[in-house]
Amino acid sequence: MTAATRSVVVFDVMRGRVGDYVDWLRASEAGLAEHGLSERSVLVSGSRVIIHVEGADPAAIYEPERAGMADGSLAGVLNGADGPLAIFEEKSCWQSPEDRPETQRAGLVLKLKDGQEAAYWQWMAGALPTMEEVWRRSRIWRHDVFQSGTAVVAYYECEHRYNVLKAFREPESLAMLMGDMASLVVLDPYAPMPLYEEVHYWKAS
Repeated sequence: MTAATRSVVVFDVMRGRVGDYVDWLRASEAGLAEHGLSERSVLVSGSRVIIHVEGADPAAIYEPERAGMADGSLAGVLNGADGPLAIFEEKSCWQSPEDRPETQRAGLVLKLKDGQEAAYWQWMAGALPTMEEVWRRSRIWRHDVFQSGTAVVAYYECEHRYNVLKAFREPESLAMLMGDMASLVVLDPYAPMPLYEEVHYWKAS
């Protein structure tokens, strides 16, 4: 088997059917290893879903859902997810060496301004030492970033999902949000970024 890779997809669940989707996730755990996956996290905000996986083949990230649509067990649950989905490629990964007494998973979805992709990653490289200190203070254990076009997914493992919001309120983070980051990322000062929360987690035994 090749070395494990990390990937992300983002899609929608039909309004009012998130509970049905979560029930399906729990019922389908036994078959996840068959798709070559070693670890899988599902995060939700409203009816929007992030799936974060570790496995040998990024193409397998969404295969359990495709199987559920084929056999009818997800009929009427997923919204427009029967076509091809963009697979977000991992661009960076930071992990704290500290012990993790408790872990929750959370995520954010960002949109880069057109033509600013390269500038964003250049900025990220320079900002990383500062952000690592903020993440440690905020009890964030892991920060993965994935990209597909101008869409970016930030995936977190932390003591509590609200620690992600706490990290953005730190003085260093606020200075970045009001500084260079504002020229690179589409931000709405009147609407906070939705925080995706963990609804299902599975790891191969």
